[in-house]
Amino acid sequence: MSDTTGYMNASGNLEVVFPAWTIEGGLGMKAKALTCTEFRRLVEKHFGFLLSHGFQRVPKYEKSLPLLCTVIYMGRHLAFEIYFDVRDKYVGLNVVKVINSVPKALPQKGFSEDLGLYLQKRGLYKKMTPVSSTSPVERSLMAWAELLRERGRSLLMASS
Repeated sequence: MSDTTGYMNASGNLEVVFPAWTIEGGLGMKAKALTCTEFRRLVEKHFGFLLSHGFQRVPKYEKSLPLLCTVIYMGRHLAFEIYFDVRDKYVGLNVVKVINSVPKALPQKGFSEDLGLYLQKRGLYKKMTPVSSTSPVERSLMAWAELLRERGRSLLMASS
């Protein structure tokens, strides 16, 4: 049995639905199922502060797959990839190098690393503070945003 389903939305784009993850109530509760569109709305809500640091949302590099949904905020030298991995039931944030205005991971001779690991290697990591929210996805997004704001100041300046 698959954890996801999909349908064509009004714009004619495939909309992936993650029925086991809900917007309210957490895993398995009877509530509105999480879609990539809703995930992206939550990301914009919690990471909109990146715009004031010179980062721009770049939908052409984002993914809407049955098991993965991503949002990309790109600056001049690096990008942030915020993602929801359905199989692992995990919300994460990667720091990705930007080369010639394109986010490039290791296979493309670039760089990509989990924000927590990136900060830990530089002695800047702080355990994320648990936050109260109605959904595990939103709790994770809030914690990542707080960590980036508090400990990732040098990364936020990398957009200029």
